[in-house]
Amino acid sequence: MKYGIIFYLFFLSSLLNSYGADEVVMMANRDYYPILHEIIAAAESEILIIMYQARTYPAHPEGVNELLYQDLFDAVQRGVSVEVILDASSWNLGSTFQNLTLAKLLREGGVRVLWDPPDVTSHNKMVLIDSDIVIVGSTNWSYYALARNNEISVMIKSPELYADVRSYYDKIRAHCTEELILDSQEGVSDENP
Repeated sequence: MKYGIIFYLFFLSSLLNSYGADEVVMMANRDYYPILHEIIAAAESEILIIMYQARTYPAHPEGVNELLYQDLFDAVQRGVSVEVILDASSWNLGSTFQNLTLAKLLREGGVRVLWDPPDVTSHNKMVLIDSDIVIVGSTNWSYYALARNNEISVMIKSPELYADVRSYYDKIRAHCTEELILDSQEGVSDENP
């Protein structure tokens, strides 16, 4: 694990040198949400997200997950366009149906939700904001990732990096659907999983 972190930091350093970042902020463990909260609160035009696993815990409205989703709803209310691509997996139905539960909540709050194809795993944990902010790392939006696990993500402010990552996002988005599709024959609606 130690060598993995060293490699990641070396890779990140090389990446930042080639893109000329205006700002870099490490978002480790419990620092992730407070930093993301501030960034979302300052968003002015667009928030784009790809998230492998995202969970909602309605029995715990005070929990970090529910606070994060409220931040997205507040952004929508301010006129910010918010779009989330969630992983849909035909081989991991438990994860997919938990993502479906969140999709319903997000749509109720005005967030546009898309699904990746079921034969491709979108393992990304990334957020793009306002043409210059990229957040990437290991942090899923689950209770354990946000409140218990050792996780690390990085916020990089760089219009150049944003442009390249946005192009990557758009390539994934081109294959996404608004309806959850688990096989080639049938979709699953938000009302009837």
